[in-house]
Amino acid sequence: MKRTILYTIAISISALFLTACEEVIDIDLNSSNPKIVVEATIEPDSVCQVLLTYSANYFDNQKPIVIDNAVVTITDKHGTNETLLNIGNGHYKSSKIKGAINNSYTLDVVTNSHQISGTATIPSKGLIMDVFVKESESFFGNDDDIIEYNLEIVLKDDPSQSNYYLLEFSSNNFEFDNRMQYVDDKSFGENNLALIKQWRNDYYSGEKATVTVYSVDKNVYQFHKQLQEIISGGGMGGPTSTPYNPQSNMSPDALGCFMARSVDKVTIDIK
Repeated sequence: MKRTILYTIAISISALFLTACEEVIDIDLNSSNPKIVVEATIEPDSVCQVLLTYSANYFDNQKPIVIDNAVVTITDKHGTNETLLNIGNGHYKSSKIKGAINNSYTLDVVTNSHQISGTATIPSKGLIMDVFVKESESFFGNDDDIIEYNLEIVLKDDPSQSNYYLLEFSSNNFEFDNRMQYVDDKSFGENNLALIKQWRNDYYSGEKATVTVYSVDKNVYQFHKQLQEIISGGGMGGPTSTPYNPQSNMSPDALGCFMARSVDKVTIDIK
């Protein structure tokens, strides 16, 4: 029998996780067989941070069950490895291994009943070269007293490798709902530059606008793109015909994602 479960995935991490934003998704799964949900990140010059929970039945109205009895290890492509420290409430953190550009990392999670593993690579950073503030053109026209603005971002790509980017927008440190935009190599042209137009949400005069560009590998990119399709019910094309789980880079039989990423961020005033 299938029931709807609550699967919470945090895309960004700070202190423990960089931001406190979460996406809540209903996914059809067998409730008698809960899966491990992995929310993990590693960035250049930062340690690996992991949150482990079990998928929980949505209608039970319970918080996800945290996993505090796991053995979590990280190994880089040179063979250096470390067992992460369990700091409580499902959180694990490394202390010795820190992220580095073009290094690959394998995350292994072992519990009494599960053993899962996944690998991710930190790519070179996409550079925000400039940000332009443009008056938004509303389909219904703009109110003369309330002017809305969108951003246009000039992003520079590294031509020596395949590149995948997640763009996140926030206002006064609060992320917009459905905020992610997705950019790959096809968007870049002359001088390895791309002009990315923000197409969701508006800013207003007096706000501080922040653009964050996460550079990720292909598997992480595809996971988050599928995740967004589920959240938005299939995006501009309408609801997806068949419910599905985003393809995790942790296997076998796991949910969530091990996100290796480099980051560029710019904050500007909307005047």
